[in-house]
Amino acid sequence: AQLELLRTLTQRLAAAGSQVTLVADQWCNTLDDIKEFVLAQAVGMIQIKTPDLGGLHNTIEAILFCKEHEVAAYLGGTCNETDRSARICTQ
Repeated sequence: AQLELLRTLTQRLAAAGSQVTLVADQWCNTLDDIKEFVLAQAVGMIQIKTPDLGGLHNTIEAILFCKEHEVAAYLGGTCNETDRSARICTQ
C-alpha cells in the first residue's frame, strides 16, 4: 500500500509541475526494496543505508541501479560510522 500511495503522489506532483522530490527512506531498506521502489517509479530519490544492505557490494549495486533508472541516490551514514567506512562510501 505504501508503494502505491507514493507512486500516486509522485505522479500527481509531476502532473502539477511541482519541483518536489519524494524520498523513500524507512520503507526501503534492502536491495530488493530499492529495486521495487525504483521500478515502480514511486519516488525521485532513495535513501540508501549501507548497514541495512549488508555490504558495500550491495550499496554499490543499489546506487548504480538508481542511476541507471534516473532516480537520485542519497547515501546515508550511520551512528556507527568509522572514518574508514566513510571514506569507502564517499568513493
